[in-house]
Amino acid sequence: VEAWEQALDKLQQRHPNLSTKVLLDKFSRPALKHMEAFKIPLRVLNVEEEYCWEHVVEGELSTRLNTVEAPILRAVLIQKPTRTVLLLTGSHLLADSSAISNLFHDLLSELAEKELASIKSQCPNDETLSLSEDATIDGDDREIVLSNDIKNIAQKVSSIQMDAATTSKLIEKAREHG
Repeated sequence: VEAWEQALDKLQQRHPNLSTKVLLDKFSRPALKHMEAFKIPLRVLNVEEEYCWEHVVEGELSTRLNTVEAPILRAVLIQKPTRTVLLLTGSHLLADSSAISNLFHDLLSELAEKELASIKSQCPNDETLSLSEDATIDGDDREIVLSNDIKNIAQKVSSIQMDAATTSKLIEKAREHG
C-alpha cells in the first residue's frame, strides 16, 4: 500500500492539475484552482479472490466527486490474494479517458521507479492563445463555488476476462503503439 501511496504522491507532483478544485469564475464558467497540500485520497480494500470489483466501480461511478474540494481525483486499491485492481475516478473537468489512461501509464511507471519529468500546470486557453482578458459588465470578480446538488445515478458495470494468450497479444500491441 505504501508503494501505491508514494506513486500517487509522485503522480500528483508530476501533474499539478491533480491538485485542483473547481470554482466558477465571474462569468459562471468552471475553472480549476490549484491548491497546495491536498493528497489524492486512496481507499484500500483487502478482499478475497472471488470478490466482484465491478461493484466497487459501480459505487465509484455513482458517487459524485466533491469538486469544491481538492483534489478532484480519487483512487481505490482492491487487493486480492493473487492480483490487484486500481480504480481512478476523476472529474471530466480534470481529464478525459485518454488523459486518465496517461495517468495510469505514469502511475505504473512511478511504481516501476522510472524517472518521469515534471509537467507544468496547464494555463487557461485564453492565455495560451494570447486573447485579451474578459471584462465583466458589472465589475464583479468574485469566485463562485460550483454546486454539488446533483442527484446520484446508479451505474451498472460488467467485465470480461481474457485468456492468457489474448492478454499477451493485447500487451504486445500496446507496447508497439506506446
